[in-house]
Amino acid sequence: MENRVEELRKKAGMNQDDFAKAIRVSRQTISSIETGKYNPSLELAFTIADFFDTSIEKIFIHERGCQNEKSNLITGIVYLLAGIVFLGTALLTDTKLDGLFFGFAGAGIIPGIMMIFKYCYWSSPKNKERYAEKLEKEKSNYTMN
Repeated sequence: MENRVEELRKKAGMNQDDFAKAIRVSRQTISSIETGKYNPSLELAFTIADFFDTSIEKIFIHERGCQNEKSNLITGIVYLLAGIVFLGTALLTDTKLDGLFFGFAGAGIIPGIMMIFKYCYWSSPKNKERYAEKLEKEKSNYTMN
């Protein structure tokens, strides 16, 4: 998760050690947050936001809608394969659970196909620039003026 802690700390004219003491954490914690190696707890995020007299959303930028991440492709493939297994089980067996298996099949196949499609769509060379613009627009909605 991206954040603006370093920017706001420097704007306030503080070094990491002074800021850490002010919010009662270690300098290493501040360093880890600023470099993105550590995401603070909700309580610490509120403490930081209160210190800078702003909202959490304006400090911590959660990347939503990252459809072109490989993890989304992998998740889509897993959903699709699980759906196919449930469909096969429903078609090849004759049990009272067939309705449940068909339901699980639909719940896996359809989202899996959508995830794979979104990944392929946003990862294609002709859409990469549009995707970068979309992410930049989303980021600008969360930053302070």
